[in-house]
Amino acid sequence: MKHAKHLLAAVIPCVVASLCLLAMAAPAAQAEGNWKIEGKNLTEKVEIEGEIDKGPYSFLLPDLGFSLVFESFSIDNGVLSTEGKGTAELLFTKGKVIEEKSGKEVTSCKPGNLTFKVKSTLFLHGGKTYDLLQPAEGTVLTVTTYEEGCVLGAENFVTGAIVLEDAGGGFEAEAVKHLVQQAPDALFPGLTMKFGTHPVHLDGSWWMALKGKNSGKKWSGIA
Repeated sequence: MKHAKHLLAAVIPCVVASLCLLAMAAPAAQAEGNWKIEGKNLTEKVEIEGEIDKGPYSFLLPDLGFSLVFESFSIDNGVLSTEGKGTAELLFTKGKVIEEKSGKEVTSCKPGNLTFKVKSTLFLHGGKTYDLLQPAEGTVLTVTTYEEGCVLGAENFVTGAIVLEDAGGGFEAEAVKHLVQQAPDALFPGLTMKFGTHPVHLDGSWWMALKGKNSGKKWSGIA
């Protein structure tokens, strides 16, 4: 009996301490990301635009030995909203298929334009803020189409997700323009793109800036 009392006396402080730690951790776990303009959290939706940086934009398909390469890029209907959210249409145009081994264009595989309709969410990983892009609806990010006779088939669905990182000072740093690119796949193995059943990675970067009434203002994102 005496042993049981001592055991109970030892266990109770541990349980209390654990509950306290959980209570302290809960707000952090529930904390939401925020887009900010000049240091202030967004209170309404704001428009964003994209600008080409380092092209062309190559969707690398190592399993198949090809790349889908696009010369032009733009953002349509780009919006940042409260709680670190957003939506956009990423447009890749003027494409071609390149055989990786030879570096030559596969002329029988002229791809159509790509439109990624996505929703975005800021999240924290390793003390750094990233932007997760997922299909705005359903599970498909985009559909790639080709001319008849292409070795890749008539069309292929691209599914999964894209994690964007700020290649400059980080999303946390206030800047008029943020330079973004896909984060390394090894960082987020469960948040990558699939071309059919094959992994695909986007090589290329672009600038994002505010537009409309907020054009020219510094902004940031903090998860």
